Amino acid sequence: MRDAVPRSAPGTEEIGFTVPERYNASAILFDNLAAGRGDRCAVTGPAGTRTYAELAADAERFGAGLLSLGLRSGNRVLLFLDDTPAYPAALFGAIRAGLVPLLINTLTPPDLLQFYLSDSQASVAVTDAAFAGRFDATACQGTQLETLVVVNGHGTASAAVPTLAASAWLARQRTPLPAADTQRDDMAFWMYSSGSTGRPKGIVHLQHDMAFTHQSYARNLLGLTEADVCFSVPKIFFAYGLGNSLTFPFSVGASSVLLPGQPKPAAIFEAVARYRPTVFFALPTLYTALTKAPEAKGAELSSLRLAVSAAEILSADVFNAWKAMSGLEIVEGLGSTEVLHIYLSNTPTLKKPGAAGKRVPGYEVVLKDA
Repeated sequence: MRDAVPRSAPGTEEIGFTVPERYNASAILFDNLAAGRGDRCAVTGPAGTRTYAELAADAERFGAGLLSLGLRSGNRVLLFLDDTPAYPAALFGAIRAGLVPLLINTLTPPDLLQFYLSDSQASVAVTDAAFAGRFDATACQGTQLETLVVVNGHGTASAAVPTLAASAWLARQRTPLPAADTQRDDMAFWMYSSGSTGRPKGIVHLQHDMAFTHQSYARNLLGLTEADVCFSVPKIFFAYGLGNSLTFPFSVGASSVLLPGQPKPAAIFEAVARYRPTVFFALPTLYTALTKAPEAKGAELSSLRLAVSAAEILSADVFNAWKAMSGLEIVEGLGSTEVLHIYLSNTPTLKKPGAAGKRVPGYEVVLKDA
């Protein structure tokens, strides 16, 4: 069994990572305004485009709106969202307000959703209109959920709690919203483990954790600049997707392509051709599906400079098939929800198909047994 943990905060000498005692993770978005990148594209995709200034304003309205519902510092907010601009707005808005969002897989059935609501004691949830019906009597029974905020459309009558249409609700909120006075080791957000041994376990991530993954993994392995456009097929509610879609591009003022809906090969190829990403993130199963899809013949992939894989073992067959189709060698890594992102990785210049790679700077790795 391999175990890897960040070195003790604040920061490490190895990666030069330090944060002030008072730190709020919404800085990953809002620091772009201070850097003069407000007019640059933050996110784009079928659900719309937002500049950094627009997204920050949306986040402030979300944070103010959540506080207007009576939430207080440290209260949990369940996010049940697809990859659209509403996700980073709700996520960073909640964190900026001092609240603790939960990033939940939208494939979660009502009985497991009930567990998440009960376990977290969340009184507010934010969901896409397409998923509002998931908050039925089974999901809400015995929980503290009082309000369901619905984005990207209107809620359905099947929801078992009162619903708020986000469009009108957000329009009433006053901005700007100052960042909450949080400490670098305060809770920032929760994710849940896959539950391979019993019920999923709540993983608490701290205010400095997202910035740590950028300084350790992204800065050393991806080499992102403002000119890059990231496209992560794995969704934001995955730890892998969160870093790929939000943490890493936002940390340097780059852009991110957000693709809602099922990640079918045709939709993925269309998004690559239309939005011209430079860095592509997927899983071995997705790379396999892409290389075998009818749309693979003649696919426009010339914008890509880097392809990354994690979460599953990458076989030599998949590695070679993708290279033959795209001209790119996949950079494989290994991470976990507990550590938030990749802690073992190959590099763009040093790869071994089927191997997780070497230790990412900033992590300690211990081989426990054979």
